[in-house]
Amino acid sequence: MQRHVFTLIELLLATAQQNCFFKNNTSLRPAGRTSRSFDNCQNCSSHLHIFTRSAFTLIELLVVIAIIAILAALLLTSLSRAQQTAMTSGCLNNIRQVGIGYLSYSDEYGYTVPVYANDRWYNNIALYVDDSSGNIWKCTSDTRKNSTLSYGINQTICRDPEFRKKEDLLWYGIGANKIKNPAGFITLADSCKYYIGKDAGGRGTETLLDGQRVINGGVYSYLALRHSKDGFNAAFFDGHVEHILYSSMPTKYWDYNGDSYEENN
Repeated sequence: MQRHVFTLIELLLATAQQNCFFKNNTSLRPAGRTSRSFDNCQNCSSHLHIFTRSAFTLIELLVVIAIIAILAALLLTSLSRAQQTAMTSGCLNNIRQVGIGYLSYSDEYGYTVPVYANDRWYNNIALYVDDSSGNIWKCTSDTRKNSTLSYGINQTICRDPEFRKKEDLLWYGIGANKIKNPAGFITLADSCKYYIGKDAGGRGTETLLDGQRVINGGVYSYLALRHSKDGFNAAFFDGHVEHILYSSMPTKYWDYNGDSYEENN
């Protein structure tokens, strides 16, 4: 004979019906008479007595459901944060490998990688990048469906402290020895285009592109803020990588001479 497994709802309904049955029998029994079957039921085992007395009320059931919903929401939030952290970490590993390729090119030629020289920069350094995984150029947080490149090279157009446009432009590549602080100079970062930087004036404005926040116009144009609240990942000229918040980033990171943008705006 197959044993029936009760669900929580069936048990609650059965308990409520049983309590109602006992109450009705008590009220219908004539005065002075005692039902033997009822007395026998009253003398049942203590665990049955406890079970019939501990039926959930509607309010208690709603409280339990609310607690379960809160716990589920907290769990989903934790899982979402863990997923975001994993995606940021994966992107940092990717950009580290691409950054190593950038440095290898610079070591061989003595110049920073030009944005375009017979071909785009990522094709020029491809021989120096270990892409054995097949997805080194694509950030897992990049929501654009038709894009195969998630990173842009730094070619920000800055001015010197005397407000003059700098003679050496990163677009064409500059001598590696002109970079004053390799640990404080960004070579490439998260981007919605293959380079970062468009105009010499203004920081640009944040906008949405294919579901992700990017900088439109200005010195940091095309920078993609696809990690955390307003964060992006970047590789530096000394080989290290960082996760940076746009709202608090040192603007001198983008300038090979170490000048902050506020100083030459």
